[in-house]
Amino acid sequence: MQPAHSAHDQHRSHDQLQKVPAIVWDTFSSSPLPQIILARESLRLIDANIAAAAMLSTSPEALIGLPFDALTVEGVPIPTHAPLGSVARRFHLPGGNMVRLLVASVPLTDFSDLLAVTLVDPTLLTSASPRDDLTGLPTRESLTPALNAALRRTDDRVAVAFLDLDNFKNVNDTAGHLMGDEILRSAAHAIRSVIRSVDTVIRFGGDEFVVVLPGIADVTDVTELTGRINRAIETATADTGYQVTASIGVAVVATNNDSHFNALHSADQAMYKAKAAGGNQTQIAIVV
Repeated sequence: MQPAHSAHDQHRSHDQLQKVPAIVWDTFSSSPLPQIILARESLRLIDANIAAAAMLSTSPEALIGLPFDALTVEGVPIPTHAPLGSVARRFHLPGGNMVRLLVASVPLTDFSDLLAVTLVDPTLLTSASPRDDLTGLPTRESLTPALNAALRRTDDRVAVAFLDLDNFKNVNDTAGHLMGDEILRSAAHAIRSVIRSVDTVIRFGGDEFVVVLPGIADVTDVTELTGRINRAIETATADTGYQVTASIGVAVVATNNDSHFNALHSADQAMYKAKAAGGNQTQIAIVV
């Protein structure tokens, strides 16, 4: 893998990026979901978060400016005009090693000239499902089994809600990680207190949670439930002195859609859109 020719800050000054709200970049950078940003036409890397760089055994700065195909063995092209497409590609690693990853791409929120690309190790999709020590919730390895179970139990649609807590970084910066941990525990309890018995809430990582919602007959069912979740989080954390709410992105999936990875990716991008719009709200994407 050759080093990029341009500095990180130079790419960040690109005209395309100036249009993207800073809060979207902050959420992207700290997300535990490995993601890179590509220019849609040239497929050059505009940015990469730490999780993606770690997956590729490199740094974000070393990736910026590279053409996407320089990272991978020639294979099926990544989708650039089918928002819900995904492919498997083999990626080069340092030392001549390779890793097979699933790749899904969608336009970055409202900016159609940028692609948000999510990478996932397919071996994680069938891993065991441990519990998170802090919140007691299932961890991200539980997501695929939970979606499989949801799609088997009903002919109605299934929704995947991706939640990112608003203003959480400010809590850690000003009150410390002990307060941050308390807010995470309170938020987890609040979510569990308002979801239905058939729903599954998962701590995806950091201040992000995923809720799998089977049996969705109408989109209004989702918006009512996510509204209850946000009110519950705000109430549960009020005693801390911090106003904590959630930006929630939801993908509504037909039961005949077997691309769970695309559903999560679409929910994640809808969450970015909610965050960019000011947070404390829900944005919904329909996955056909």
